[in-house]
Amino acid sequence: MKLHLVISLFVMQLVYNAICAKAEPSVYKGKPEDSIQFKVDNDGNVAPTGTILKQPARKTYRLRAGDKLRFELLNDKYKFESDVVVDNQGAVNLEYVNWVEVEGKTLEEASQAIQELYAKDYFVNPNLKLRLTEKAPIRYKIFGQVANPGYYEVPPGLGVDLLDAIAIAGGYTRLAGKIILKSYELENPSGIRNFKIKNLTKGGKNEIPKLIGGETIVIGESFF
Repeated sequence: MKLHLVISLFVMQLVYNAICAKAEPSVYKGKPEDSIQFKVDNDGNVAPTGTILKQPARKTYRLRAGDKLRFELLNDKYKFESDVVVDNQGAVNLEYVNWVEVEGKTLEEASQAIQELYAKDYFVNPNLKLRLTEKAPIRYKIFGQVANPGYYEVPPGLGVDLLDAIAIAGGYTRLAGKIILKSYELENPSGIRNFKIKNLTKGGKNEIPKLIGGETIVIGESFF
């Protein structure tokens, strides 16, 4: 009887181990910026399909007029905190160093520029922090062949692209044929891109750029 009990316990252990092995989740060891698709089979098991989905790279945010920043200067004998706003000239006003141009810079680049100014004449190895507390509204100008040319402002969370901006301005006129977009975010030296309206459609062959603020959009006439 003892032998029968031992055999029964041994069999139960084998069954338990098999269930645990089957239930063990698959571990994807890909890059953190990737994701992977999964499928469920007829037995309810979840397994990776092998299809890796690349996450789109996030574009580094660059400061612009209207952004609100929190500045902290922390040294042994001196501490200073201030909430500042990037003005229309692209600068912030800080204790001692006065106006510092930050527009077009990343937070890291702006922090480095400010640190160098404090280290030059005021502090040895200044310890400072700079963080973005509120993004500015997206402001842009649009002129030319649209129904309502002018200056526009939309909340930063809307994710407005070039076609959205044109729609907000009432859409194209019948004479519209080309678009000139000027933005300091563009990688080419002039900061200017040209589009033909017939190619710039949702799902078309041209990638539709997102607006980040400060753009000038000119809708030109079509000559053919």
